[in-house]
Amino acid sequence: MSNQFIFIRSDGQGEWRNYQRTLYGPAIDRFWFAGVRPQPTQIVEWFREASGHWQALLELALSDGRDLRPMGGKWSYTQILSTEGNVAYQKGMDAIFRLPDDNGRRLVLAAGGTTINDLNSWLRKEGLSLRTSGASNGQTIAGAIATGTHGSVPTIGGIQDHVLGLQLIGGPGPGHNWWLERYNGQFLSDDFLQAIGATRRPNPADFESVLVHLGGMGIVNAVLLDVDPIFTVEVIRRQKRIDEKSISALEVGDFRGFACGIDSSNCDRTPYFLQVILNPFKPWGTPALFEFRFRSEGAPASQPVLYDEATTLFSKLLGKNRIGSVPGLELVAGLGPLALIADVIDRHPYLAAQIVPWMMRKAYPKDSQIGCWADFTPAPVHDGLGTLYTASIAIARTDLRKALKIMVPAFQEATGGSFVLTLRFVAKSLGHLAFTRFENNAVIDMDGLENDHSQAAGQRIFHALAASDIHYSHHWGKIGRIGKLKLAQDYGQTTINGWKTMRQQLLDDRMNKLFYGKALSDWGLV
Repeated sequence: MSNQFIFIRSDGQGEWRNYQRTLYGPAIDRFWFAGVRPQPTQIVEWFREASGHWQALLELALSDGRDLRPMGGKWSYTQILSTEGNVAYQKGMDAIFRLPDDNGRRLVLAAGGTTINDLNSWLRKEGLSLRTSGASNGQTIAGAIATGTHGSVPTIGGIQDHVLGLQLIGGPGPGHNWWLERYNGQFLSDDFLQAIGATRRPNPADFESVLVHLGGMGIVNAVLLDVDPIFTVEVIRRQKRIDEKSISALEVGDFRGFACGIDSSNCDRTPYFLQVILNPFKPWGTPALFEFRFRSEGAPASQPVLYDEATTLFSKLLGKNRIGSVPGLELVAGLGPLALIADVIDRHPYLAAQIVPWMMRKAYPKDSQIGCWADFTPAPVHDGLGTLYTASIAIARTDLRKALKIMVPAFQEATGGSFVLTLRFVAKSLGHLAFTRFENNAVIDMDGLENDHSQAAGQRIFHALAASDIHYSHHWGKIGRIGKLKLAQDYGQTTINGWKTMRQQLLDDRMNKLFYGKALSDWGLV
């Protein structure tokens, strides 16, 4: 097995960037692992050797005397990725193993560097499925649970709710390789943990502290997941005008009644997943966009053919990353189509009220499709077309109308912004620092074009919410106003202190400095 891992170290000063290329910074050194997918019988060898490689890397990083930032899919838009030291990329350390079922639970052990895309593909082949996940598939499983990535299944929390246990590498040598689990002493045997060099921490409260780990508690080498048998998803998308009163059904959790009001052919079933996209320029006067997913047991007969009208349109009209060839656009040569449109709106903000709703409708055609869960967690539709603005807050579902009455006027000041508002619904999620912390959450996403126009509108919304009496939390991986005081208000200083204490127990003084991170410091978490 030892020759199946390749260690790569950059040659001196470099740069890190997030996937969306909206954040970047210097990196003294960058480290990668690459390897061959192991055979199903190599589970112990693989995790033992992966643990050893991570510990060797941490020893090397300690000798440099600089902080080290683990990075997965680099999906975040916040300074959670920031470092002025070294970067360790996890995506090359990916492996997935099926374990024997345990009392009806279908168990999968995945390496922390496994992407959601690879996990979904593997699960489909095995006749299995995640119950929920985010809108895209580029994150690693370690990164997705680190920030509490979520979907819009009202009865389920974030993706971390699949996790039964995880292995954290907190330093080189013995005593720095930990296994934490939701239920004490279940699923992985002492012999297995001993074979991979991990020490079981038997307190489930420790697991809750490290689940949303923010990349600050060590390297996530392994994640034990509880998944479902594959199931069929029928996706129905509709466009329809609604009034503000109809939101009351969402506030009280009457999702069947709400879906029935949008499409009377579905009054006899409750959506498993739903989301609502509003045009914030005129949320009650123009058609909103609706997506409902209905779940039924058993595998679908075939995979759907997914089609995105907006991406196809922009690709044919302008060509991916070849805008410089379009006459008269020399000033923005080299930008992708979305960046071009964002630049035009920045120069002529009044156009946003026409362009953004049009793009919204084109990217969301009225249709119906049938597939499995993985089929509807694709690569981002904007890949190669430019960067996006994305922010997100979670509130108590019962505050939804009240929040919209604050957010929409704040957006509409001046000339609005270049994004839409998407309403999603999530149950209270596992993890002491899960941002979907309310008993029943409404998550309001602000997604659109990345430009000054969007940044200004987002800041107006954040300011208006801060001045209100609405309790809300920012998504850890998206644009927001995360800070020390805000976190204490959201989670309580006792919870913050508990997270910090858990971190101190897992990391010695040397490793505390190694996994320091500017964001964690600014947020009062180290």
